[in-house]
Amino acid sequence: MKLFYIYLILNLILLSKWIVDAQVCTNSDYPYKPGPSPTPSIPNRYSTRVEVNQLEDDRTYEMRAFFDSSKKKAALEIREDGLFKKLIFNYETDEIYSMKSQPTFDVPLVPPPDFQPLYPTTCETFQLSTNMSLNYYFGFTGSTTFLSPATAGTFFRLNTNNYAGEEEVRGIMCDVYASCQYNAATNSNYTLKLYFSKTNVEFPGNNASYPRVILRAKYSGAALKPDGSLKPFTNTFDYYEFRLDFERDDIFQTPGGVFCEKRKLTSIKPPKVSGGHLKFSEEIISKGVISHITDLVYDVDLQLVRYETRDRFGNDSEISYDKYPHVYVNDYTLGVSYITNKHTGKCRIETIDPFAFASDANFTQEMLNSDNGYAIRIKSPSSLLELDLDYIFTGQREIDGIMSDIFIAKSQLSKGITTINEYAFTPNDFVSQNLNQREKNIPKRLAKASPQSNFNSISTIYNFDTSEIININYFDVSQCYQKDSLVQFRLIFKPKSDIDLQILKRININQALTKNIYLALGKLSGEKSLRFSIPKITLADNGDVYVRSAILPGPEPLKLFTLFPKKLLTSTGFTLASNISSPLACALRCLQSTKCLSFDYNNNTKSCYLNEKHYSNGTFSTFTTAYDHYSRNSLNYVKFAEKYIVWSDLQLKVNSKSESFRFEVTDSNNQTFPVVLDAQLIEEVKNNENRFGSTALLSRYNLKKPNFKFSKNVGQLYKISIDECAKKCTDEIGVPCKSFHFCFLTSECLLTQETVTNDQSGYEANSYCDIYEKDSLIHYNIFRTKASINPKDKKFQNIQTPSECADKCDNELNINCKSFNFCPNTKECYLSERHLVDGSSSSNGDLVCDHYSRKYIEDFTYINTAEIPVNGEVVLKNMNSIEFCSFACVNSDGFNCKSFDYCSESKSCILNSGQKPIGSNIQNVEKDTCAHYRREYFVATSSKSKSNDSSSGTLVALSIIFAVVSVALGGIGTVFYLKKFGGRN
Repeated sequence: MKLFYIYLILNLILLSKWIVDAQVCTNSDYPYKPGPSPTPSIPNRYSTRVEVNQLEDDRTYEMRAFFDSSKKKAALEIREDGLFKKLIFNYETDEIYSMKSQPTFDVPLVPPPDFQPLYPTTCETFQLSTNMSLNYYFGFTGSTTFLSPATAGTFFRLNTNNYAGEEEVRGIMCDVYASCQYNAATNSNYTLKLYFSKTNVEFPGNNASYPRVILRAKYSGAALKPDGSLKPFTNTFDYYEFRLDFERDDIFQTPGGVFCEKRKLTSIKPPKVSGGHLKFSEEIISKGVISHITDLVYDVDLQLVRYETRDRFGNDSEISYDKYPHVYVNDYTLGVSYITNKHTGKCRIETIDPFAFASDANFTQEMLNSDNGYAIRIKSPSSLLELDLDYIFTGQREIDGIMSDIFIAKSQLSKGITTINEYAFTPNDFVSQNLNQREKNIPKRLAKASPQSNFNSISTIYNFDTSEIININYFDVSQCYQKDSLVQFRLIFKPKSDIDLQILKRININQALTKNIYLALGKLSGEKSLRFSIPKITLADNGDVYVRSAILPGPEPLKLFTLFPKKLLTSTGFTLASNISSPLACALRCLQSTKCLSFDYNNNTKSCYLNEKHYSNGTFSTFTTAYDHYSRNSLNYVKFAEKYIVWSDLQLKVNSKSESFRFEVTDSNNQTFPVVLDAQLIEEVKNNENRFGSTALLSRYNLKKPNFKFSKNVGQLYKISIDECAKKCTDEIGVPCKSFHFCFLTSECLLTQETVTNDQSGYEANSYCDIYEKDSLIHYNIFRTKASINPKDKKFQNIQTPSECADKCDNELNINCKSFNFCPNTKECYLSERHLVDGSSSSNGDLVCDHYSRKYIEDFTYINTAEIPVNGEVVLKNMNSIEFCSFACVNSDGFNCKSFDYCSESKSCILNSGQKPIGSNIQNVEKDTCAHYRREYFVATSSKSKSNDSSSGTLVALSIIFAVVSVALGGIGTVFYLKKFGGRN
């Protein structure tokens, strides 16, 4: 204790000696003396460039100061001794971020993106309230829990109590203010002279509130050095570019990618990813190479991740992974990846690399020993997006034109290797609208850098969506198998009640049920859903739900294991089998056991050891040449049976009629309802791929009688696919086709004019055939608009669908129905005698209805087909369909069209003012086989008399739509020419 007091006394003596010897001035040397009005002051927000000259050291350096009192922020950039330094003063967190970088001559031609520094930068964090060597620049007030910067004049050591006259600075006459000051941070006493411009001098940095700008400060005094000696100094600070504002607030943020050690965590965190579903695409730039991960789909329910990339897979691969895009579907339950070349269609199945994209390789022994551990497991949504780090909010910065929230984190990859992640998210007040929902706080960009490994990358994220994955066709891997290797089947469900049936009729059944039934197939079989092809679903008229799918063979059994050659797991075998022919046979034995996680196979003795442990938590023996070790890709037991065993299990469960499933389905109004379906029947079906077709043509037809065909050949018979059959029926010229049956085993297509009835005498049962009937809407064009209602229109109520309204129009006898309005909200149907709606009168202007106009071909009757000259009163060329020809006849202005001939070979349309073509007997002109159609009713179509089909109040928008459709679909390049009978142009 005596030594302490001796030390204290010696220091007090030294300090008193310094005060006597080093005292340059006292406050009494500069008594109060006011200067010219107004007294100089410093604004609460400013920026300035400072040139510092230290005469005693023959040294010059430069600073830029930034200050904002309201935001409690300050920053100082310093360039000295060949270094770039920056200090950021964060008063809200009581921190100073001190950065240093070493400039080189290797300056990039293009500045780094995302506000990143030009040169490698290090950063340390200091406590602002206790670090006197740094906090003296701008000072502080308050306690450590509530700090604020000192007054704005602190940086300039502003004291204007003593006016010291006038002096010229850089050719500008200034008012000088002198004071005596002491700086505890540098143990110095000095005289300070401040030079302010006079009020009559204009600068870019002054205004009426601050008419005087500081130009210079001179410090003359002495500082006490650590060894007790004094160092006199004379420093001149010249202030340039003094501004009352500055362009960017991000000057108070640490530069992009710069992580400050020991920086405090912030209460603001990156948003959490809720749920278990993700969709996004990503562009990654690393070392000048651009790669893409597109259409990534993550589904935790299915334990599947799908994405597309062009990245190189390997030069030794039979698939050229570096040339064409490839689709990866990773199954993290079995630990296998389905990889398809999008260009060639080739597919291969590989074990997932534990370090592959979306794979989590961070295991602990505790994890591996637990029941929930995985050797290969799917990353969580947070881990996939690299959000499972301690991110620090650094402020906002513009990213792709959007002011974004910026977060930074540092992680340890391995010993001595760290990675710095900087994330940009859209702010809370920015809403992104995707196809399914509105998203806030979505990730925009992730910049990563590892200084030790010289690695860096920038990932731009787009099309981000967290809504539930409805379209599971993303995960279809059936193309990876030969078609004849599939077990194809049909599964029939029956709604539990009439309420369930009514709900099914209101929804898009494929959209609402596909994923539910896909999961149900997995539950029924005890297998992964990925063992099945994506179900195709149809609701029959009798209410049965028909599901078509197929059991896939699955990966080769050895693909479910990772090979460790010349290794043997010690003392873990629970079963030994001899005379096992191959590792494959041994793998099948392991897959059939609920205890087996790995096996060892002796290639010499053909012995197979099944193990309860895995390579991750077992112990390998010393080197052996006789054994190879195989560990399952997953540590948990996963059922994997041969396809016909799966089929047998399905038959037993379904045909017992004891399996019921409760699904949540969503209708078009986004309302959710429960639906209960009972599994009724399952049967194997051969070659059923074409039963449902692959185009949208079948959407125009209703499945009226599944498992039936017409008992007699009552129409045209073809041997074509179901898509071609639907097209034939749609495009039939002459006698209209109303329905067809298709038998997928024989590709039999029968077109008929018959409509489907409840009379069973015209049909015969056939489990490989279905009867389809044209939807009533097939000969109507829809115009989604707020349609007007004419009081003369015939009204029907309690109409549930547009098809039902179309039936009313087709079968109406009292009026010549040409169009109708269907109002979905009120379930009302209005039949009209006009193709277009009359906007001049409306019985209810608040009704929101869709307008359906009968196609113009329905105004005509087919007469016959004959070969005639392509000549007449009006001939239109390049008419791609008969629909455009009928439209031209009805809407011909100034020409009273009563019939037309459509020539499909030459795509010609001949309009006639009579019931037969004029000029059909002319010789030596082009001939074609043409179908003749006669107009069933006639209204004069000249511009002087035309009134019936469109009054002066007709919606102009609909007329424009018809014209646009005509040009876009069939009228491009159409040649119109008028030939008068008996004359030439």
